[in-house]
Amino acid sequence: NNRINHDDAAAIARELSEDFIITDLNLSFNSLGNAGAIAIGKSLQDNKFLEKLNLTMCDIEAKGTEALCTGLQMNENLKSLILKGNKIGRQGGILLSATLQVKQFTC
Repeated sequence: NNRINHDDAAAIARELSEDFIITDLNLSFNSLGNAGAIAIGKSLQDNKFLEKLNLTMCDIEAKGTEALCTGLQMNENLKSLILKGNKIGRQGGILLSATLQVKQFTC
């Protein structure tokens, strides 16, 4: 836990959008929430280098999962996404399942 919150996640997301060469990003056990997940989801649409993203226990719910799924659908490189311990709920699970049917990830 680095005490990263949704504002910090937005700053990290901006860097990811600018294609900094980061291949493995572990933000686990931080309070990113839906706002942080939305920012990261948007950045995934443009990022060309990230291969692994760990968002374990980041207070992400269905709304944040939806944004991540949108980003994942447009991302060509991400191979591993970890969302353990988030309360994505049934709706988030359905969205994630639909995304995984189209893309091949390690979860």
